[in-house]
Amino acid sequence: MINWLTKPFKKNSSNFLPPEVWVDLHAHILPGVDDGPKTLDESLEVVETAAKMGITHIVATPHFSDLFPNAPERKESALALLRSSVKKNNINIKILSGWEVSFTDIHVNQIRFGENLRLTENSKYTLLELPNGVNKKAVMEGIFSLMVSGTKIIIAHPERNSLVQQDIGLVKELCLRDVKMQIDAESIVGINGHEAKETAFELLKNDKVHALSSDAHSLVGYKHYLDACKIINKNFGKNIIDFLLSEQPTLIAGI
Repeated sequence: MINWLTKPFKKNSSNFLPPEVWVDLHAHILPGVDDGPKTLDESLEVVETAAKMGITHIVATPHFSDLFPNAPERKESALALLRSSVKKNNINIKILSGWEVSFTDIHVNQIRFGENLRLTENSKYTLLELPNGVNKKAVMEGIFSLMVSGTKIIIAHPERNSLVQQDIGLVKELCLRDVKMQIDAESIVGINGHEAKETAFELLKNDKVHALSSDAHSLVGYKHYLDACKIINKNFGKNIIDFLLSEQPTLIAGI
């Protein structure tokens, strides 16, 4: 077994302890669906690793985009296969069904006119990924049209978006409209670059983050997730890390 899993919760400078309910709102763990694990064995290893860390729920959020035009039937088939294997191997974790939806005119209209692209079956939220190059006016208009249709929004990794990196004022405006923000663990540890890391910390300091997720595409994603939890716990305290891993994610996911 990988060394970083053998004793993850011994006391250290960060004193991180997992919350009783730990929800990873954004992860690419379904086998052969998008740019996540290619095989069931790879998916199962990722999920087992998450469970050993103390994660109790993972929302499987494959891409819904032009690059990965996943049909719901394909996703549900992969989800059923993974759930069956998790149960067979006695892995104590719940896998929920969701999407990461690319912010395009077509996808916004699909959501507006009733296509079920919610974060989970019981969630009122849709997880949206803002593309680089989108302008502020387009974002505000698209989000407003979704809100009018009754859809609640959570933005995936805003810290990675060039528009937000230039000015977090966009996030502040969206939060005033009850839009939620989910940041990636890999941004906190620096994998996504200096600007993403700086922006993530700026959003945290301004209380504009509602979930810290793995956005894992492979096993190493959960190593980065654990490292990010320790960093945030050390810099912002246990109340904030519990807010980001448990309190808000359970509400957003409808658990």
